[in-house]
Amino acid sequence: MGLGISDLILYTNLRARIPGTELDEQTATILEFLEQEEHTVISAVHNKSDGKIKFQHRIPNDEVCLLFYKVPQVGHGGGNNGSGHGNGRDVEPPLGILTLEGGLVKSIYNSVSRVFSPHATARRNEYSPELSGLLENLHVSLGSTLGLPQSGITSIKDEIKYWKQKLGQKSSSRLDRETAQVFIGLLENIEQKISTIDSGGNSSSRIEEFLDHAHNNLDELWRLPYNYPQQRMADLLDIMGNRLLEACLVQLLAEDIWCLNSYHVNNLMSQCMDTVDAWMQLCDSLTRLFWPNYVKHPWLGEPHVPRRGQQFKERLGEIRNIKQLYKQIATLLNDAELQEMFQEQAAFNDFNIFDTSPSGQAKWHKALQHFEQVLQPIDERMAAALKSQLHHHLSNPRQVIFIFSKYEMLIQRPAVLELLSIEREQFLQSLHLLLQDLRKAMTDTNMEPDTGHLSVICNECRWLKVVQYQIQEIEKVSHLISGREGFDKVNKAVQEIKEETESLLRTNFEIWSGQCLTAVKSGELKLRDDQAVVKFEKEGRQLMRVTFNPKLVTFCQDVREFENLGYTVPLEVRSAATHAAKYMCYARRLQQIATFHNTIGDRMIPCQRPIMLKNALELQRLVQSETVAWQDEDSVQRYVNILQESVSKLSADNTLLVGYHEQAKRTVMKLMGTDLLTQNQVWKDELRHLRELVATLERQSYTNLDAFKLHWDHQLYKVLEYQYILGLLDMNNKLPDIHIKLVLRQRELCYSPPEEEIRELYFSQLRRFIERPCNFRGLSEHSAALFQTMVTLNRHHFGPLYARAAQLFDKLEDFKRIWLPWIALGCVDVEQLCGIHLNEAADWDRNFRACKQFSQQLAKLQQSEESIDCIVINVLPLRTDIEYLSRRYWEALANSLRASILNDVGAVQEFLQNALQFLQNVPMDEGSISQSGMKYEKIMSELPQISSTLELVREKDACLAGWCKERVTALAPIMLQWEQLQPLLENHAVILQRQVDMIKTQAHTQLQNLRNEADKFLLRWESTIAELEANDSASLELFKERRAHWQQLQLKKQHLLDECHKFNMEFPEDALAPFAAIDAQLEQQSQQWKVYDTFLDELQPILQEDWAIYRRRPYVLNEFIARWEGSVHASIDLPSKRIRQQVERLQATMPILQQLQSDAISERHWAIIFQLLHRTHSKPLHAIQLQDLLEDMDALQAAAPEIGNIVRQAASEQIVRQALVELDQWSVTSQLKLIERSDATGQPVCLIKDYQEVLNKIGDNQSLLQSAKNSAAFDSFSDQAGLWESRLNTLDVLLTSLSHSQRRWVYLEPVFGAGTLQQEHSLFKRIDKDFRYVMREIQMDPRVTSLLKINNISTIVNALETQLARCQQNLMSYITDKRNSFPRFYFLGDDDLLELLGQASKDADIIKRHIRKLFPGCHSLRIEQTANGNHYRILAVHSAEGDELRLSQAVDMTGDIERWLNQLVAAVQETLRSQIYECYNNTSGSSDNLSEQLLRQYASQVLATARALHFTRQTEKAIGGMSLAKLQQQLKAEIAHLAAMKQRATGGSLQWLKLSALLLDLVHYVGVLEELQQHNVMHTTDWHWLSQLRYYLGGGQDARQVWVRMVYAEFEYAYEFLGHANKLVHTRLTHKCYLILTQAMHMGLGGNPFGPAGTGKTECVKALGGMLGRLVLVFNCDENVDTEAMSLILTGLARCGAWGCFDEFNRLQEATLSSISMLIQPIQSALKDKADSVQIGDRKVRHDEWSATRSILIGVKQLAGPRPVTRCQIASRD
Repeated sequence: MGLGISDLILYTNLRARIPGTELDEQTATILEFLEQEEHTVISAVHNKSDGKIKFQHRIPNDEVCLLFYKVPQVGHGGGNNGSGHGNGRDVEPPLGILTLEGGLVKSIYNSVSRVFSPHATARRNEYSPELSGLLENLHVSLGSTLGLPQSGITSIKDEIKYWKQKLGQKSSSRLDRETAQVFIGLLENIEQKISTIDSGGNSSSRIEEFLDHAHNNLDELWRLPYNYPQQRMADLLDIMGNRLLEACLVQLLAEDIWCLNSYHVNNLMSQCMDTVDAWMQLCDSLTRLFWPNYVKHPWLGEPHVPRRGQQFKERLGEIRNIKQLYKQIATLLNDAELQEMFQEQAAFNDFNIFDTSPSGQAKWHKALQHFEQVLQPIDERMAAALKSQLHHHLSNPRQVIFIFSKYEMLIQRPAVLELLSIEREQFLQSLHLLLQDLRKAMTDTNMEPDTGHLSVICNECRWLKVVQYQIQEIEKVSHLISGREGFDKVNKAVQEIKEETESLLRTNFEIWSGQCLTAVKSGELKLRDDQAVVKFEKEGRQLMRVTFNPKLVTFCQDVREFENLGYTVPLEVRSAATHAAKYMCYARRLQQIATFHNTIGDRMIPCQRPIMLKNALELQRLVQSETVAWQDEDSVQRYVNILQESVSKLSADNTLLVGYHEQAKRTVMKLMGTDLLTQNQVWKDELRHLRELVATLERQSYTNLDAFKLHWDHQLYKVLEYQYILGLLDMNNKLPDIHIKLVLRQRELCYSPPEEEIRELYFSQLRRFIERPCNFRGLSEHSAALFQTMVTLNRHHFGPLYARAAQLFDKLEDFKRIWLPWIALGCVDVEQLCGIHLNEAADWDRNFRACKQFSQQLAKLQQSEESIDCIVINVLPLRTDIEYLSRRYWEALANSLRASILNDVGAVQEFLQNALQFLQNVPMDEGSISQSGMKYEKIMSELPQISSTLELVREKDACLAGWCKERVTALAPIMLQWEQLQPLLENHAVILQRQVDMIKTQAHTQLQNLRNEADKFLLRWESTIAELEANDSASLELFKERRAHWQQLQLKKQHLLDECHKFNMEFPEDALAPFAAIDAQLEQQSQQWKVYDTFLDELQPILQEDWAIYRRRPYVLNEFIARWEGSVHASIDLPSKRIRQQVERLQATMPILQQLQSDAISERHWAIIFQLLHRTHSKPLHAIQLQDLLEDMDALQAAAPEIGNIVRQAASEQIVRQALVELDQWSVTSQLKLIERSDATGQPVCLIKDYQEVLNKIGDNQSLLQSAKNSAAFDSFSDQAGLWESRLNTLDVLLTSLSHSQRRWVYLEPVFGAGTLQQEHSLFKRIDKDFRYVMREIQMDPRVTSLLKINNISTIVNALETQLARCQQNLMSYITDKRNSFPRFYFLGDDDLLELLGQASKDADIIKRHIRKLFPGCHSLRIEQTANGNHYRILAVHSAEGDELRLSQAVDMTGDIERWLNQLVAAVQETLRSQIYECYNNTSGSSDNLSEQLLRQYASQVLATARALHFTRQTEKAIGGMSLAKLQQQLKAEIAHLAAMKQRATGGSLQWLKLSALLLDLVHYVGVLEELQQHNVMHTTDWHWLSQLRYYLGGGQDARQVWVRMVYAEFEYAYEFLGHANKLVHTRLTHKCYLILTQAMHMGLGGNPFGPAGTGKTECVKALGGMLGRLVLVFNCDENVDTEAMSLILTGLARCGAWGCFDEFNRLQEATLSSISMLIQPIQSALKDKADSVQIGDRKVRHDEWSATRSILIGVKQLAGPRPVTRCQIASRD
């Protein structure tokens, strides 16, 4: 209200001020404006960065500010008005305020357009027309300067407002209003569409949509019949373009536009440029094409060009060029130079780079000039960097072209272009070579890349196109070398090559078109409609072939390529290509199917082939199911889809399996690098993943997974072994960290936990790792045995492992020793040591320094942990203890120093107090004088010491102050007292001397009295000695009294002498001589009796010892006797004689005392002994002392015999009593150990764990009781002992019987629980009930003696043993009958056999699990469930390698198991017989007819036998025809053929194994032929042919029967399925073994191969059996094999007709060998005699249907042993 403008300015400044000098500067500026007339304006600008307002005497450029100006006094005089007179100061000029918005021009325009012009228009009658015209012209001029439309509108809303004003004017006509109404509707539609640009969503799509609508709306607006004004349309186009630019700017301003490597920013700029282009194109198309040609309302003049859009586009292009230049520079500069470059870029950050107004253009050009100035200094560096890059590639013009293209903008700079003159010149020269290479490439076809699917001509045309592209690249950079010398020549060569290339392209296309047209007309490149899409080879592998001509593929590709190159292909050619292309996709798919069909086996991983077999056969069936031709696309499509679906399914399955395989592979590979110790959880997770993978396969109904599991088990074994060995080699570093502490306990350095626990923890971890493979479980069922071998195979690593463990603990000890010096202070009593060794101040000072140094060294130790391999030692507690020791050491030093000072101060203070107190008292009598003299002398003698002590105290106090910053306050008063002492001492000496003289006279009188008393004592002493020598029983008491009296006299004398000595008084020697004489006589006479007195003193404590103590320590008395016996042995004086007498009496009583030491003597016995010693009252045992027995040693010796009898009687009673006590204790504590077991129904049953331990203890107790019975005192305990004897005998019988019953029950319960032997089930049920009753009673009270408390226990146990024996006997009879029904059961254990008999028909998995034990060559069975689900059927048998034998007749698993197992044996034999005969007839023995189909169709055993039959036939024919060499060549050709097939087969596959076996036989056959040729064999009866193993067909009742002959031995082929048995290499040694064994069997004998271990004896027998189709069973003999076991084995061999090979036969005991020989002899006799049956032990065994030729082969390995083995030798001819 009363505030002036100047006050407002000051107030504005004060509101925005901050403390500091800035207040003065702003105020000064304001005052200058107010006070100085030359300053007419002042502006206030708000700085947003620091929040301050800045005042200045000028108008800012673009800032928004407040402008204060002095208003001129227009129309007023120069004087002041009347109100101002007399106020004493000038009148302030009036001030005006303006707001500037972004510059002067824009602010004036806004004021005119928003304020003055509308106001003048509204009140035009108040102003002259000239003023309105001036305002209008000013408005237009300012708008033109700012680039605004001439109409003055700035938005579509303004335009709509303009037309609404037209609509609302009353002066407007109806046509004008209608026009305005229509225009408003279209403009509002445009406004609505343009507003969508700013809404959310994809901006690019919204802008594109707006452009489409804008074109239609604008065209519609222009074509209205109301003729929209052209100028307003131009302004409308500019407004809409500005809105588009604003939408682009919103996106651009939100990004860092100068980011070089931002794809988003670059893409956004490109989109904005595309938007501007689209808008400019829209304006151009409307104003240049459409509207000028619209007759009703044509566009006049030049087409409208959006000037701002064009400028914006140019600006974006310049920005992009600058960024590109930046990017090119950034690739050449280093980081420091690049940082400097970006700092210089700040010139573009000071303004809006997208501002295209005149001021914006000026700023942009200024920034460009600044940027150019920045670049000029670095042009040389750019050129140098480019030179460096070009220098390495000048010899490669293509690379130079690439660099020129890459840095084109940079190189175009004049300075850089000039600096690169040399390189440009060199590039120009190198272009000659490049052009020569291009010309050469045009003619050299070898340089053309081979695309593989195009024709030569088409490929040449593609190559010519490449040359043409390179020519174009040269032309792009040619302007960089234009003007150089030779450029015209190069340019001419470029043009020539360009023209020549175009000519060659035209010529090649014409040639290709002609050739293709001819081929199409001839039908060569036409697809035949009547031709089948696929065909199959009639021979070989029957591969699938697609009939689509491969040339058609090239033809179609050529047509497509030429069209892509821009050529017009002839119509007929294109039609043919189109027709062929229609089927080409099917042909390709068929080719893929064919390739898949032909290579399906190779595509599968070997271990997955069994899984994929079913699907592969299905694909083969579908492929051959129908025939389709190329004439019907639907049929072809359907056929291809069917095949594709099957292939896809098979491929998907294969891919899935491969994926699973790869997953497993990745898992295994991951485990390969996964540590077994530190990453144990990873192992568990990955193994769980593998098992889940297998489970997934099983859930997806995949079967035959055994090979897959086995494969990955072996891979896991490798990985586990690798990590296992790594762990063993680096165990200490990989074990889990064991954290321990090094601590100080009880003054010793030790580990926590103790070292024993550390060792236990370490070795437990070590043991767990070593045993890891034993607990490792793979994927297959039998993987555990595989992994368990790993520990044994790697046991050689254990020694170094444990050696490293010992080294580890040695390191722990070494580490502990390192810390020993640090804890030395903790091992001693520091306070005690300080008290002993620290005396002077220097001692404390030295130790304080040492303690400080110790603390400094301790502070340097920063480590808190120390790692020694896997043990982490925490030394922080030890450091804490050491720090505590250091502090304690310091405190001990300080306390000891303080205590020492206080002690010394106390001593000095006590001395001063005593001295001062003494000196203040004057002595008056003799005693006080004597004492005063002594005290005075003592004071004088102690005075030097006290003086030195006082000096030491001062030094110690200084040391304490220096180290501990404290002093002893009591020292100051002491120093004052010390200064007062010396004068008092000098005065006291004079007084004391006068008193001494009076006392000397009294001393002589006292001495004379003592002499008289000594003479009297001598007379009494002589009398006492005489009495001791006369009386043996005299006591030494009087002797001791006399000696004590003399000691008193001596003390009085000495006291008198001491008193006189105090006064320096001496007596004459004759006055003291009597005392010395009496003392010498006394010592001489009493010395002898002192020994006797010592004897009695030592004996008395022994006699007073309690008897309970003495009898445990009798050596005390023994040692006493021995010591005194030795000491007085040589003495003859009277005391020694008396000692010897006493010792002899004690020795006489020692045997009696030794007897009385027995523990068996009781109170009763002691009462009897005291009666014998004539004592009226006996003492309890605890009160008896040794002197009670030795008081009357004569009576003790007299009662010695009776005492011995009493001791022996007590000992006898003690033995019996102790035995009975032990039995009572055993009855209470002894219990039966129980274990819980589940029965067949899953119910728990408690069983006794260890009978033998209890039975052994019962036997020990019986022996104990028997030894007690032999005691003399047994009669008194006979009743109790008899009771115990009865109990023990009963328990022994019961437990022995119960042990047998429990063992049989455990064996029989699962059998009868499973339903076997129903006829005996009720009997076993009763037994089971009684047995469970007994076990329940035992479980309730498991004490051994409680067994006797069970009701009728003896009867129950006896019945159990009897009835269980009966059940077992019935079961064995049952098992024997089953074994006789199916002899192969003899080779199964009882448990396995019972499981088979009970469950095999119900559960197919049971027979699968045991089939290998019955049929060694059979690994698994193919079993299916019948349609009704009642039973199972066996369809085929499989070997371990996957070889399948499909039974000709399926075997139903119904009825008794032995019946259908016999049927299975017969079915296998019949199937093998039929297939061998069929294979023999289907093959000719040559290489041309053995196909892969036959290999898949027949088992390996069938193929080998059929080939052996062919070889025998071919050889005998060749022998007769003299053509062995030809046959040999045929065999070699067959070997080559099979080797090629083997090479194509996958390694380890079944086909590969079959081919390997056949090749091994063929190699042997070739060797046989070589031998026959060497010996010129001419007849089939020659030895060298007869000695070979020969195969013949027929010759008996069955024409299909195979016979095997060797010399004159003939064997029927037994047709045992052997699977893919491993072949034994044929050598001369194996041939001799075969020959000898066959001839021995021909004679009815067995064989005994002999040789060292590992030479192949067993394998030779097995190989011979395999060639004869026999079942060969190998038995390992050891010391546990008895005659009964051998009898069972031989019975089974004889019944089933198998061969038995007994390995290590010589290890049997001699008695067993003798018994077995008695079993073998009847078998050999029966074979010789061809008997129908044979007696084996107590069994009469009938041969089976093969009995005519069935024999037993006893193969024995001879090892180096103590017993020789009889050998069978058969002579053979060479």
